[in-house]
Amino acid sequence: MNENHSEQAGRTTWILGDDGTSATLQAGAFLAGLWEDAVLPPTIHLVRAIDGSGDVDVQNEISPARQCLDAHGVAHQDHVVRMKAADAILSIAHQHAASDIAVGGQGGAGSLFALGSVAYQVMHRSIIPLTVVREAAIDADFKDGPANLQRICLAMDGSACALRALEHVTASAKHRKSPLEIHLVNVQPPVISGLVKSFISNDLILSYQLEQGAKALSGAKAFLDAAGLGYVTHVSVGTPAEAITAYALRQRCGRIVMGARGMSIFGDIVLGSVSYKILHGATVPVTIVK
Repeated sequence: MNENHSEQAGRTTWILGDDGTSATLQAGAFLAGLWEDAVLPPTIHLVRAIDGSGDVDVQNEISPARQCLDAHGVAHQDHVVRMKAADAILSIAHQHAASDIAVGGQGGAGSLFALGSVAYQVMHRSIIPLTVVREAAIDADFKDGPANLQRICLAMDGSACALRALEHVTASAKHRKSPLEIHLVNVQPPVISGLVKSFISNDLILSYQLEQGAKALSGAKAFLDAAGLGYVTHVSVGTPAEAITAYALRQRCGRIVMGARGMSIFGDIVLGSVSYKILHGATVPVTIVK
């Protein structure tokens, strides 16, 4: 079937990078949840890269991701490509006009997004939304099944990338049987100046922060209202990555969705690392939209 026709018919196309690890199992479980709640099951391409020469019997190897998909009755197309992993994932994504890419994320802050890692390369080279599923996510965050995946923490800061993340979530809603529960979250910076606090009460400072947060969310609210989708809003004060991951955990959100860049008075260097910090700190899947 032509992939573009598939998209028009309401079927999304996912690429799942399979490196044979338990981290990819979590990504497989994530896609199985989406499959079970889809109006039309997504087309899933399982990509295994072989970097080097020699014969490898991939079909008879133990692949936790493939076993997970098979156990849930999820149809998938397997690809074995002789090239580096990131190259293979991006090549198959291009060939099949993929709408999304999913990869497993292993280890802690020092290894998950180390320079040169597959997830790092895919994130920086692809314009397709990338979902990273941490190795430790499955037991705690998917025990309630697919219903938990309907609860999405959507980080909003008013930037163009954040608005594209909003559009991505809105578009995905039409592919789901169950209504999405969208949590719009904005994080305002704390006031740390003792001079300011000596002249302005904490209540006035908080009131101003909440007002600014509400303004940052107003465009997203109007967009979702026009789309007929329900949502709840929340404004936090603190460090963006910590506040967003804490909120998602507290509300048992099944996924965090955010733009790769954004606007903040913290400045470009800090803001540019927010998505990385969330990927390192979140135990639930994180989708980055450029």
